[in-house]
Amino acid sequence: STNRVNRLLAAPAFCQQLADQLAATNQTLPGIRHLYTGGGPVFPSLLAKLAHHLPNANLVAVYGPTEAEPIAQMAMAAFTEADWLATQGGKGLLAGQPIK
Repeated sequence: STNRVNRLLAAPAFCQQLADQLAATNQTLPGIRHLYTGGGPVFPSLLAKLAHHLPNANLVAVYGPTEAEPIAQMAMAAFTEADWLATQGGKGLLAGQPIK
């Protein structure tokens, strides 16, 4: 809060560590308005955990940042209940719409 950070671009592994730490200390980061994560699998469970601890953040899973910058992206708000169930049922991870 000292530096008024309001957006993050971070790997899923870092986001998992952040979410785990926030859960362990029962903290939230309401000042974060945008979080983009990619460069590895972004599981719905991670997005849900982040949503709980970053209540004002627009969470976006980005596909392709390690290959050619974002190739596709999908905001957590765009996930439907059917998408969540399909992912949990082993149907794979959604990558979102291609970026033009």
